[in-house]
Amino acid sequence: MAATFRKQLLADWSSLPHVILSEILDKLLEPTDHVRFAAVCKEWHALETDYNRTTQRCFKVHPMLMIPSESQGKRKLYSISEQKVYNNFELPQACNSTKRCCGSSNAPGWLVAVDLLGEHQLSTTLVNVFKREVTPIRLPPLYFNAQSLWFMVFSPKVILSADPIANPDNYVVVAVYDRVSRFAFIKGGQTIWTYLEVRSFFTDAIFYKRKVYAVGQWGRMTSFDVNSKPVEENLLTRGGYRFSCYAHKGYLVETTKGDLLHVRRFLKQKDVPRDYYFHYEHNEFWTESFKVYKVVFDERDESIVEHVELKSIGDEALFVGDNHSMCVLASNFPGCQPNSIYYTDDLIELGEVRLVDDGSIDMDDIFSLLKLEDETISNGPSDMGIFNLEDGSITQHYSLNPWHRNIPPAIWIMPLFNGLG
Repeated sequence: MAATFRKQLLADWSSLPHVILSEILDKLLEPTDHVRFAAVCKEWHALETDYNRTTQRCFKVHPMLMIPSESQGKRKLYSISEQKVYNNFELPQACNSTKRCCGSSNAPGWLVAVDLLGEHQLSTTLVNVFKREVTPIRLPPLYFNAQSLWFMVFSPKVILSADPIANPDNYVVVAVYDRVSRFAFIKGGQTIWTYLEVRSFFTDAIFYKRKVYAVGQWGRMTSFDVNSKPVEENLLTRGGYRFSCYAHKGYLVETTKGDLLHVRRFLKQKDVPRDYYFHYEHNEFWTESFKVYKVVFDERDESIVEHVELKSIGDEALFVGDNHSMCVLASNFPGCQPNSIYYTDDLIELGEVRLVDDGSIDMDDIFSLLKLEDETISNGPSDMGIFNLEDGSITQHYSLNPWHRNIPPAIWIMPLFNGLG
């Protein structure tokens, strides 16, 4: 009797319309949920496999740290959940170790490689580092009106909206410039970038609810509707700057629940007076703390009503640095710490000088400083760690070796999960 009842249940599940089951699969965001779905019965397993094959959908898994390697053109990958290093991960030629790279969470496996192309131009290439058979996508040159060393210090942050292979005509690449009041974007299939002169210095940007949101060090936030003609730019912070204090970096992160977080990063320097804009002594800046705010919007005009400071983000973990800022549920990944911010070094040291200012330094003063320095990065980007929001403690997720010099910083990258097959 019981066996007959179980068979009847399985028959009922397996006979559900594929349209309904496909809608269910659309709602499942975590890989483990797809595994559970496929385990229900043979019919669901086959449907899940076919779904992933036809949609070419990739799922977010735990970010991995892509770190420098002693070998030219190679990196290492560090898994936080496994606490394991994968050595000699070979990069495609278009993404070798001489270039700055930005990781993208919206397109797992993809990096944006940025390098100097010539006077006032940057090359920008989309590279899938996990699928070497995929040809890199070389975008048109990106205008960069600055000296070459400026690129090493304040390289544009470039983010990608979607997988270019799965969405060849429906993806957007956005570049925001720190210390240069410019915003640029290009869509799949276009041959030129669109440039906007903006009112802020931006340190991060994110694709959120069909728009691009960008933020700077003083908390000024702007949204851009890149699908409107002309592009709609909207200053969201009423009265201009949101905060009275300066943060060395600002980040925007979408939570697993769909909320927008504004993360502010503060640095400290030992044994140096605080009234200096730049410090030339042999000292280093290190991350001292973070503050996290939930952004509350006015539904009528999308302006920001309030920044609500969060003392806890619960089970979530944030990943920030030279990458599209990311968020995951820590409980899904053994070894991942909840209520924490995983960060990498996205400030550059020149010679024995680490360039950090309070936001009011004049551009000519920066150029004068740059001319004094050798045009290489001598000190490795070593300010990395895990900041615990509950007690303010900082621990290490990976320690760089002393030889890490003249190389780009480590970045977070989303590996691929293609479902069952």
